[in-house]
Amino acid sequence: MEVIKNRTFDEERALYGSKGIYVKDCAFDGPADGESAFKEAQDIRVENVFFNLRYPFWHDDRVKIEGAELTSLITSRYQNLNWGSVWKKTGIRLP
Repeated sequence: MEVIKNRTFDEERALYGSKGIYVKDCAFDGPADGESAFKEAQDIRVENVFFNLRYPFWHDDRVKIEGAELTSLITSRYQNLNWGSVWKKTGIRLP
């Protein structure tokens, strides 16, 4: 499993189509205001990650999320339920 640590991503579909990655202590935030960071990804583990860009997880399979922070940019459209960031998934795990 590829490990990605201590990085910031702001571009559109930053990790599009990734397979078998562990993303730790990263941020999805910045001036490019990209969205769908993990679109169509598989076997993803995310730990202690800050999300301030829309729709980080779209059409993904087998995602484990621990210690993620989703800002109001993501939640405001969905009555603070955070469901806009988790769309069309299979095998998502939240502790």
